Amino acid sequence: MKTNPNLLFLFTDQQRADTLQAYGNDKIRTPHLNRLGEQSAVFRNTYVTQPVCTPSRGTIMTGLYPHHHGCTANNDILGADKLILPEHLREADYRSGYIGKWHLGNETIKQRGFDEWISVEDYYLAETLASSGRTVYSDYHRYLQEQGLETDAASNGFPVYSREFACALPEHLSKPAFIADQACRFIREHRDGPFVLYANFLEPHPPYNSAYDDLYDPQEIELPPRFLAEVGENMVLRRRIQAFGRFDRRLEGIIPDELAHDDAGRRSCWRTPLSGRMTSSSNGYSIASTAKSAISTQHARRFANRSASTCGR
Repeated sequence: MKTNPNLLFLFTDQQRADTLQAYGNDKIRTPHLNRLGEQSAVFRNTYVTQPVCTPSRGTIMTGLYPHHHGCTANNDILGADKLILPEHLREADYRSGYIGKWHLGNETIKQRGFDEWISVEDYYLAETLASSGRTVYSDYHRYLQEQGLETDAASNGFPVYSREFACALPEHLSKPAFIADQACRFIREHRDGPFVLYANFLEPHPPYNSAYDDLYDPQEIELPPRFLAEVGENMVLRRRIQAFGRFDRRLEGIIPDELAHDDAGRRSCWRTPLSGRMTSSSNGYSIASTAKSAISTQHARRFANRSASTCGR
């Protein structure tokens, strides 16, 4: 008798292909992802349908181009008439779970045919309010409350834990660890299947810091020649204005003031938050062999070979 396979989808956010050993990076320390890469078929000419988060996520979930599924800009809400994989699998007796960032509408309420829904984002409370008319905090928010931590920011007038706050927490309290623990629990409970599970990590999306900030020596990180290069006068005015604004905001709290406008200091200090984040999504995948697994990023970022002030999606 043929048994339906377990399906596991692991996604990161804004991760370039060249940050993985499977694509030639011999400096990154991600042993779990390296091992998975060695045991997997690696696709070397794969492209997202849209380089922006929500449209790309819509395509991954529906199999449709953005102009067909309707999410053509960030924070668009995926229409209920656009079916996703778990909805197609209802008659096949699959147990389904979604863990992590959604970014296709309401983040915190179980929906779209999923049996389990573990949320981590309070950043999009406006979309939650628009789609449900009420505020429901994420599961990760409630988890941090249970640990006795106080909120540090507000979203739409509601107290929340900012992404910067979450990234500064010890590894065992971090968002990647929370997602990984929940994914491992789901697989253990349903490994006899069939199941379909999506685990969606925010990392290495900004902010670029974590419990792994000291994993690499900043001086050993090779940077492209134009990294943090000054904005040229021949750049369009709108881009120059955006560039300086982004640069100033992203330096705040990351680079010491006395080094903020010194090129050598900027290059040295920026390397630590950029490189220290990459292993935090690799926890807890040892039981992934119980399923047919697909590992990808939602969309990439051209940050590494542009100046910090001109980065884009």
